[in-house]
Amino acid sequence: MNIAGKIAEGVLVALLLYIGLGICAMGWSERRLRPVRVGMSQMEVRRLLGEPVRVIERTNGTRVWDYGKWPPLTEARVYFDTNGLVLAIETD
Repeated sequence: MNIAGKIAEGVLVALLLYIGLGICAMGWSERRLRPVRVGMSQMEVRRLLGEPVRVIERTNGTRVWDYGKWPPLTEARVYFDTNGLVLAIETD
């Protein structure tokens, strides 16, 4: 097989892997954050889900915990108010 054919094959394999990952990711964040409820404390969320992938400190004193497993494909975020209680939940 020539070099162009190998490159085309590699691109096709990468594309199929990306599509497969996207299919696996569908609904993942909803299942992951299902037990979280508005009003829960940070300790309760940590006990249910473990440590977040990333913590975002916002300028207004609120905090966002990001549980996204595959950042380009899934959103799984828990928003906390200034008292450390769940304010909102965001899924993809």
